[in-house]
Amino acid sequence: MNSEFLPWHSGYFWLSLAALLLIIEILTPTAIALGFAVGAIVIAVALFFEVSVLEHAIVLLLCWSISSLLSWGVLRLVFFNKAASRHAEQGDINE
Repeated sequence: MNSEFLPWHSGYFWLSLAALLLIIEILTPTAIALGFAVGAIVIAVALFFEVSVLEHAIVLLLCWSISSLLSWGVLRLVFFNKAASRHAEQGDINE
């Protein structure tokens, strides 16, 4: 019997990590953990499809960091630039 509860090379471990990161994202006022959670979901899906490249820990963590960085960049482009592009209205809004 394996003594590890959720080994790092299991898709369920990465889904659990994504759920934990999403809970942290909800409880904190920043938007940093969301990219890491999306990266963990990408790795979990890849492990469920049994991608053979992800057998080594270094490659797995490298793929997680790259997918997290890319997803965070896409999320930043989609969501955060809309709030920054709003300008304050000049004058009375009732006119």
